[in-house]
Amino acid sequence: MSKTVTTTTSTSNATAAMVVDDTTSASPLSPSPSLDADARNGLITDVGNMLKAFIGLNFMYVAYAFSNAGLLRGAVALICITLVTEHCCMLLIQVKNNSPLALPSSPTARALPNDAALSIHDFPEKSHQQEDPEQPQAQLPHRQNVSYGDIARVVGGPTVGRIINLALILTQFGFCVGYLIFLSQTLHDMIKSTHTVKWFVLIPLPVLMILALFSSIRSLGPFSLLANFALMVGFVSVVAFLAKHFQWQPSHPPITSFPLFFGQMTAALEGIGLVVPVEASMKNPERFPFVLRVALTFLSTVLMIVGILGFASFGEGTRSIILLNFGATPVVLAVKFVLMIGILFTYPLQIVPVFHYFERSLLPHDLTAQHSDESPDESSSTVSAVLTSGLFVSDWRRIGIRALIVLSTAAVAILAGGSFGLFQSLVGSLGATILAYCAPAVLHNIAFKDELSRLARMKNYALLVFGVIGGIVGAFTSVREILEIHKGNSQPL
Repeated sequence: MSKTVTTTTSTSNATAAMVVDDTTSASPLSPSPSLDADARNGLITDVGNMLKAFIGLNFMYVAYAFSNAGLLRGAVALICITLVTEHCCMLLIQVKNNSPLALPSSPTARALPNDAALSIHDFPEKSHQQEDPEQPQAQLPHRQNVSYGDIARVVGGPTVGRIINLALILTQFGFCVGYLIFLSQTLHDMIKSTHTVKWFVLIPLPVLMILALFSSIRSLGPFSLLANFALMVGFVSVVAFLAKHFQWQPSHPPITSFPLFFGQMTAALEGIGLVVPVEASMKNPERFPFVLRVALTFLSTVLMIVGILGFASFGEGTRSIILLNFGATPVVLAVKFVLMIGILFTYPLQIVPVFHYFERSLLPHDLTAQHSDESPDESSSTVSAVLTSGLFVSDWRRIGIRALIVLSTAAVAILAGGSFGLFQSLVGSLGATILAYCAPAVLHNIAFKDELSRLARMKNYALLVFGVIGGIVGAFTSVREILEIHKGNSQPL
């Protein structure tokens, strides 16, 4: 669904200098009281789009994250991580609006390298409404087509752009591995099997192999709707169950497990890759700070409530997937089944960017350019259209690449030890910290090197150190716990 796009331009260095030290001073923090009906509807749409950039399966493991931090440390840390995430999102938008990418077409447009150039539509992540990309960009993209990778490449150079694209791919791949772990743990719990949980990863592979052969995101449209519905059912069910069965029995985890919380919450709030296209799609981009703040406030409030209720009810026995604490009543089993179906169809939507990245890197351009340009939520994306359109991969090289990628996610899921929560922590520590904290700070220092005050530069360096140290410690702790599961010293929760 297309939206009218209003472009913004960089004005002058003096104007830029006014905004670089305060990420919100240049934009209104609240909507005008005289908004008409269209403006109100547009604002609601913008907030909804922003929420979809951040909401995913994070509500399923937030209680487990709290079990690694404790109630007080977890609540304070969640607020801090939310504030840092908001600030870094603002930094990234400032960087974009201070570059030629703020213009629909710039006289300074220059050729960009075709090394796996990615558009915003390559990263559906927690939202399933992006279009499929056509081909690598040869010039600076128009404002509505700007991606995180574009910003990094234009501001920081080709090497920085490659790092950001690789971090995006790593995070996307990690989310898909997490989905396989989720499916295996939930299925293992439903049938009460005595076999090792990690081998249940192999069960959904035949279906995923078939879904991987769809060549266009458009053809996955019906599955996107089903996945969104399943996630909504799961979210409502979790909140309702926790509210009805709440009891107070929290535990007191050691401080040594806190890095797991950091990684899990960084992954839970990782949506910065979609913040740029959401801002670009807004009719009134000057309201972006307000929209971002409302969305993150709502999301962090929901995560806080679910995390505290879940952890307080189940204590040290809190599972990495909160549904696994709910027993095996017919209603709970039905909810688990619906969620499994939803995640099964979410996987192909999330793995598409990884397919395209490697296809563009390894195959001739004339082959990889054959993608549909329609979005999955258009009216033409019906089940009958999918079944009759013939939009399946036919080239054996593309089939081989996609099969290897799907098998790779399964192999990593098996090696991860069957703990959904621990692997989410690893993804958050390795990929999301780069995207959410480190890169915005570095790019902001580069873009505003002549305008930033000394204090602002030091603040950005502090964000970089925060991301690097948090990522290293979180990754080390996650790997250590996963190895303990492989050694048989602990069981996956």
